[in-house]
Amino acid sequence: EALRRTIVPDLIERRAAGRSLTLWCGACATGQEPYSLAMLLRDEFPALRDWSVRLLASDLGAVPLLIGLGVDELSVHPPLVARIKASVRGLEAAECARVATAALQLDSGTAVRRLVDHSVSKT
Repeated sequence: EALRRTIVPDLIERRAAGRSLTLWCGACATGQEPYSLAMLLRDEFPALRDWSVRLLASDLGAVPLLIGLGVDELSVHPPLVARIKASVRGLEAAECARVATAALQLDSGTAVRRLVDHSVSKT
């Protein structure tokens, strides 16, 4: 409900000039969260059909990679907010950039997963 009434309208207002919106669903084990978010955007915000909208979904371990890739808007299930904030606070921008640069050089999802898992185990 908060997404529909407050969060997404605020993001639309702040991003109107660039007509671009990227949302990240963290800790998505089954994919239900980004699917639900996509349906919400489609059904409740038809103006976004003319925008560049990207939905990212991952588990918490991908936070360093996503931050390193420049993601600056996160959407998570409310009980996870404190955990995500703690994770982000413990990150260094240079390390996140290093992880993102290394990930872009890899040729498989498995290799990226290993890189992300290794970077998380060090923090």
